[in-house]
Order: sequence, then C-alpha cells, then structure tokens
Amino acid sequence: MKSLITMGALHNVPMVAREMQRLRRRLPRKVQEVLEKHEARGEYDDPEYLKACDVFYRRHVCRLSEWPADLQYSMDNISREVYHTMNGPNEFTIIGNIRYWDVTSHLHTIKVPTLVTTGRYDEVTPNVARDLSAHIKGSKLVIFQKSSHMPFWEERELYIRTVLRFLNST
Repeated sequence: MKSLITMGALHNVPMVAREMQRLRRRLPRKVQEVLEKHEARGEYDDPEYLKACDVFYRRHVCRLSEWPADLQYSMDNISREVYHTMNGPNEFTIIGNIRYWDVTSHLHTIKVPTLVTTGRYDEVTPNVARDLSAHIKGSKLVIFQKSSHMPFWEERELYIRTVLRFLNST
C-alpha cells in the first residue's frame, strides 16, 4: 500500500455513537419524540419511524435534494439482516456487534501518507475525523464544508480535485 484515503471513516464506534446521539439531539423535537416512541416499542420498521429516520439521513448522510441513483439503490437494497446484526436498525442506533469496536490503539501503525476526509455535517462527525487524523502521524485532514457523509456526491468536483491532488503528491 502506498497511500490511504478515508471518507467518513470511523475507528472508534463508541465515539461515533456518542457523536450521532449529539446530532440526534439537534433534530426537531417532534422528530425526536417519534424516534423515542417507536424505539421504546421496538418498532423500527414503522413508516412513521422510518420517516423520522429520514430526517437524520437527509441532514447527515446525504444533503442533496435528490439522492443519486446509486445511493438510493443501496438504501433500498441493503441486507437488513446483516446490517442489523452488525450495526443495528439504523445509522444512529448502534446496538449491533460492532458497538464496542475501537482500533484507536492500532492507528499508529499506519505509515503511509493518509488523507482523512469528512463532511461538515457528516454523521461520522468532524470530531471523529479529527481524532482519527490525530492518531495517524502525518495525515492530512480535509473537511468539506457543504457536505455530510458523501462529499464525493455532495461536492463532487472539489472532492475529486482534493483526492487527485493528494494522490499526485504521493
């Protein structure tokens, strides 16, 4: 491996879960109430609950008014059994078997030039990206100011230029 590029990456799931809960607390109160009501009942597939989840996704996963076909296809065709087992019922309810995963103590072993990217509104927040970057010696952190989790769609030209500049420098 000659270089590494991360995008909305996570290295510490407990930290990510705390950050997602912080973002969730910033959602409109009525949305929070719908989420809380259905979670208390275990109703993760209720249409009202899914609509409330979509508010989070539209702020922190992809902010484009119309999602790219590839993203929509992925969301519509996710393996719910695998996703729920690993992560949980949605992006911000991390109760699956990755909930304690934390590789922070191993990041110092990364010795190649590394570009850590994230969006200002990313569900895997800039705080997580800063921590990831801080643990990889010499890494470069870029936060895309108009993006959430998918700057390669949300700020496509800038993202591609940034990646190309990094690759050309390595």
